[in-house]
Amino acid sequence: MQFTQYLTVFKWQKLIFAILLALACQISLAAKKIDAAKEDLGELKQKIESLKQELEQNQAQHKDATDALKESETAISQANQKLRKIALQHQQNQSKLQSLKKQSLGMNEQI
Repeated sequence: MQFTQYLTVFKWQKLIFAILLALACQISLAAKKIDAAKEDLGELKQKIESLKQELEQNQAQHKDATDALKESETAISQANQKLRKIALQHQQNQSKLQSLKKQSLGMNEQI
């Protein structure tokens, strides 16, 4: 092999080595980016899980509040029914009282 051929081969070897070194650096950077992306993905999964749990708690509280509201509405409805019955009974008692007063006046006049 002649010296010029040797230099040409040596230059090619240096070029190939430089290319391989650059590729190795790019692979290393890509691996770091992948690791960072995996870490971000893990954090996002944790955040999603945390939000799911929070949502479940909020839904449970909402259901409890809805149930309590329904119970309150039922109690109010029952109380209103009792009040209407009491008001009707009061009105009937007032009418009866008026009737008894008239009878009493009529009896007093007869005496």
